[in-house]
Amino acid sequence: MELQNIINKIDIWQEWHDNYCYFVPKFIESAKTYESWQDWDKDLFYEFFERGGDQCVSSLRLGYFTNEEKDIIKKDWSKLAPMLKEIAESQEQPLWNVYDQIKSFIRQHTNQDRKTATNRLIASLQPNLLCTIVQEGYLMETFTLMEEVGLANVPKYDSTSWFKNSFLLLEYFKSNIKHDSAFDLCTYAWQVREYLKNQSVVYRQSMEDIKKYISLLEANKNLVLTGAPGTGKTYLAKKIARTMRAKIEFVQFHPSYS
Repeated sequence: MELQNIINKIDIWQEWHDNYCYFVPKFIESAKTYESWQDWDKDLFYEFFERGGDQCVSSLRLGYFTNEEKDIIKKDWSKLAPMLKEIAESQEQPLWNVYDQIKSFIRQHTNQDRKTATNRLIASLQPNLLCTIVQEGYLMETFTLMEEVGLANVPKYDSTSWFKNSFLLLEYFKSNIKHDSAFDLCTYAWQVREYLKNQSVVYRQSMEDIKKYISLLEANKNLVLTGAPGTGKTYLAKKIARTMRAKIEFVQFHPSYS
């Protein structure tokens, strides 16, 4: 299976794509320009930092900074701003050390480790380098799903860093999907995950049915599949045989045979 084939089956989430393309460049320019959060456009800063749900990069809701944590971070924004500026100015090269510095800063200002919220903050400024799956568990699941369906050359998941995995996944998408810019790909990581997850559910349900047929066949040595032409009997028979790793031969009788 090829990644482009999956993409061809997906209708882009247009509203998300359009909001991402509108806001993210503004985030980058503001992070480059302003040392104080008060200097940001009010609505833009709300979208960038204060909004938890329905945000243009990734909607977090639960797990986002509390209002108290937001206030504490904003009071110390002068220390965070130079780090945000540094990554905003680096659109072609990941800055692993700066990512870790931001993580450390955020952790010192929150009641618990807000990994996902921190990841989103950084990914909001580097659309060319980091994907929009900011939840670490979901990102790992995406790698697993891609491997399970047999996509070629899926990068190896690195359990030590969300940033490295996010970078690897976006690079994989950039290498395997026709696009003009990374902005074209902003929704696809999530959409591919959703598509493969649904396919995985269908596959598991199908395998449960197959196992029932195999149990019947092993008990009776014969199994008759009935139904109108074109309802999938031959496909099902082949699938049962493949699952059993059986050697098979097909014989088709003339309709007049009795």
